[in-house]
Amino acid sequence: MRTMIQQGNTITFVNDTEAIILGDSLLFFGTESPMVGVASITVQPGGEGSARVEGVFLLPAAAGGAAILQGAPVYGDPATGLVTGAAAASAVYVGRAWEAAAAGAHHLAVRINFAPPVPAGADASDLTPGS
Repeated sequence: MRTMIQQGNTITFVNDTEAIILGDSLLFFGTESPMVGVASITVQPGGEGSARVEGVFLLPAAAGGAAILQGAPVYGDPATGLVTGAAAASAVYVGRAWEAAAAGAHHLAVRINFAPPVPAGADASDLTPGS
């Protein structure tokens, strides 16, 4: 396995914003098919940090959210970093609800970057590598 460079549990990033990124913040990487991560530490503007891209995290939920079933898709708002079960136009797929949550929950347990939903009109077999 000479070609493996790391396990892929974390990603290194540079804070290219003017704001401090707090540890445990939800981050969005990429634009076409975004990947999310959770900041491992607080990162000053211009500083370098790392984010976890695998695992289950307790993420802050948007106010007034509907109840969510275990295993349901969860979406995030890149502008606020809040998550919800609703796929709004500006929402980015974050992962799957690891636990059910009642309506109005303040946090959702989410396994990030896990089992994205099949796009409307697509066949699930189209998403299987090597098929």
